[in-house]
Amino acid sequence: MKCLFRLSLPLANHIIVLNEDDKRSLLSFGVRKPEPVVINGIGVDLDRYCYTPPPSTDPIRFIFVGRLLKEKGIEYFIEAAKAIKPLFPPNTEFIIVGGAVDNNRGGAITRPPQLEQLVEDGIITYPGPVKDVRPWLARSSVFVLPSYYREGVPRSAQEALAMGRPVITTNMPGCKATVEDGKNGYLVSAHNQRELNQAILKFVLDPSSIILMSYESVKIARSKFNIASINQRIIYDLNNISLISTNENFKKSIAIENIHQLSYKVSQ
Repeated sequence: MKCLFRLSLPLANHIIVLNEDDKRSLLSFGVRKPEPVVINGIGVDLDRYCYTPPPSTDPIRFIFVGRLLKEKGIEYFIEAAKAIKPLFPPNTEFIIVGGAVDNNRGGAITRPPQLEQLVEDGIITYPGPVKDVRPWLARSSVFVLPSYYREGVPRSAQEALAMGRPVITTNMPGCKATVEDGKNGYLVSAHNQRELNQAILKFVLDPSSIILMSYESVKIARSKFNIASINQRIIYDLNNISLISTNENFKKSIAIENIHQLSYKVSQ
């Protein structure tokens, strides 16, 4: 794979990656010309996902949004709910929005039966897959994504930032681009249940931090993840490439490379 990158990507006029870790990986593979440019994810529509003040912190609602894949850390979120909800039954709510991919049904989104008991026990609130996550983000207090998957920059986290939600996520590539630790949320180690539980408890024990961190999340969304600004930058770069190609009377491929799907083995 590294050899393919070294051979193919230098033929491009421009290389666009979604996060700094992807850029460092390409540089380590020897892909230095053209130098990869970081665009901080595909961005989010700030008019559609606009700031909504966090609701009352009684209860404090923690929300997971995404496909219910192990790599997204859904099992860690569930374990945190099982540990913390019984300690603060009236003061916390754990919400899961999304469905599982059933490979036996052509990748259809399903409602996992194993969640039904947790719903019945009052541990989890589970509406299943929804067409519009905004009402659920609006009623939530804190967004949680314990992913151990190499992300580009998770779209769900960008949407949560834009709506002013503090974020708890891992220090994995892509995920960590959405959090300034201790400022708009908390970064935890991947596969570390204890750190995740502690981060959640910080909000439970200090609800006043939610509104303060919500302002910081909006600032980050506006400065880093505004889709209008990101699109303008891409269009500007593509126009420059078109000009170069015309003047030189040849065309080269444009590589828009997102390497978050590389295996950990390749990235090491």
